[in-house]
Amino acid sequence: MATWNKTRPSCARVKVEVDLLGEFPKRINIGVRNKNTGEIKEKWIQIKYDYMPKYCKNCKLQGHNEKECYVLHPELYPKEEVDDEQRGQKERNEEKNQDHLKQKEANYKDKESVNAFQEQKNKRAGRRGI
Repeated sequence: MATWNKTRPSCARVKVEVDLLGEFPKRINIGVRNKNTGEIKEKWIQIKYDYMPKYCKNCKLQGHNEKECYVLHPELYPKEEVDDEQRGQKERNEEKNQDHLKQKEANYKDKESVNAFQEQKNKRAGRRGI
C-alpha cells in the first residue's frame, strides 16, 4: 500500500517470480529516468526478502529444506510411541467390533429363518397403469 500511494519513497515492495531451484538474487539493476532531462541512470538496489519459502531440491516440494528432508534423513521421521493406555483402548475397540459383527450375523440368521420367502410388490405398477 505504501508503494502504491508513494508514502514511503525509501522502500518499495514488489512481487517477483523466482526459480526455487536457483539462488535468489541479492540485488537488482533498475533504470531511473530523470524527469527534467529524460536521461536514464542505472542503479543497483539491494533486495530484502520478507518471506523465503523452504524448498527441498531433493523432493521438489515446498515446506521443508534438505536439512529437514525425511528422504535424505530418515532418522528425523517421528517415531510412533504407543503407550499402554492406547494399546488397551485399541484392544477394547477390536473386541467391541467383534461383538458387533457377531450380533449382526445372529440378527441376519434370525431374519432369514423367519422370513424365508416374502413376496415383494411391484412399486412401479401404479405409475404405468399395470
